[in-house]
Amino acid sequence: MAKMEKQVKIEISKLIENVTAIAVKHDAYTEQYVKGGNAALYVLLSEIMQVCEGVLAKADSEVIIEKLRTHMRKEFGIKTQKNSTVIAIIVRMIVRANRKTTFVYKSVIDAALSKGITSAGLVKFLEDGGGIEKVRKQDTKVKSIKAVHANDANSKVLEAYKQDLHKAKSLGSIKVKGNYLHHLAARDVEFTYVMCKHNVQTGEMDAIGVIYPNAMVELYALEQQLGCIKAASFANDLEAHEYLKQNKYNANYFNAWKQANGIETAAQANAIFGKYKKLYQELMATAQSANESNISAPPKQA
Repeated sequence: MAKMEKQVKIEISKLIENVTAIAVKHDAYTEQYVKGGNAALYVLLSEIMQVCEGVLAKADSEVIIEKLRTHMRKEFGIKTQKNSTVIAIIVRMIVRANRKTTFVYKSVIDAALSKGITSAGLVKFLEDGGGIEKVRKQDTKVKSIKAVHANDANSKVLEAYKQDLHKAKSLGSIKVKGNYLHHLAARDVEFTYVMCKHNVQTGEMDAIGVIYPNAMVELYALEQQLGCIKAASFANDLEAHEYLKQNKYNANYFNAWKQANGIETAAQANAIFGKYKKLYQELMATAQSANESNISAPPKQA
């Protein structure tokens, strides 16, 4: 353990030296090439990206990033957000206090990575793309279009899931006084949401209230349910843990949820989620194909 910690310290020290050296180059660029020198900046960005690639390839990248956060806070008084990416942290450490520059550099590197470009091809990628600003704007445009397609695909997936729930096997039945539940149906809500509490004496769930029909409540419930099914479908425990962490699911509650829903294995969950995953991928592929056709199509004559 001590040997491993020593090795990590050595790696962190070398990484800090490397980043510091590039930071010096960045300062030199700022002084000497403010009005030009795009080629020099492209090379500098490729060096920054190379550092990012090295950290991303490490199994303990999270540990390394935490060390860099601490170094920046102590040495430069720079605080970073918890959800900052590896690329954002490294770029920020190099450009220091300049947040706008951090955002621009990070956007360019993200754009390159999204197209499978490595640091070795970054200079050509920026030259072919018309420069940093054009590449960044194009990437922003692509992401915006993709976000619209993703929202549309998610809505259709949830609708398909909703329809399947009407045919789902019942987990149990709840009896309430009177016959009023069917009157709580609404045009934009398809399910009735009952508040229950655990009866310690009987071991059963007692219904204590029925929630007023609300489309936002239903949307949230469907998203949570399908999200948990996705989490349960991961065969790799590390991937499952990371997904739970990113989506702020409590591991203990999640395990109780699986038991309550009768999901015992990842294969069982995947048999359910696989259908919706495939549907989402098909919808996104169709949308992307249509978008590319629109881009490549010649403009209509007036």
